[in-house]
Amino acid sequence: MKKFIIGIAASLTSIILFGMTFIGSAIYSTTLTSWRTDAGKFGTALIDIGMIPIIISVILIGSGIYFIVTEMKGE
Repeated sequence: MKKFIIGIAASLTSIILFGMTFIGSAIYSTTLTSWRTDAGKFGTALIDIGMIPIIISVILIGSGIYFIVTEMKGE
C-alpha cells in the first residue's frame, strides 16, 4: 500500500508541474513580440522558461507509474 500512495503522489505532482509549466509558458508567450523557433511564440516561451520542469515531470510520472504497477503486481 505504501508504494501505491507514493506512486499516486508522484503522478499527481508530475501532472501539476507539467500543467503549471504550460500555463506559465502560455502567459509568457502573450508578452513576446517576436520568436526564434519554428514552434512559434509558445515554443519560444517554453524554451525561455526552460525544459527542466518538463524533464522532472516526465521522470516523476514514470516513477509514479512504476510504483503503482509494482504494488499492483504484489512485488
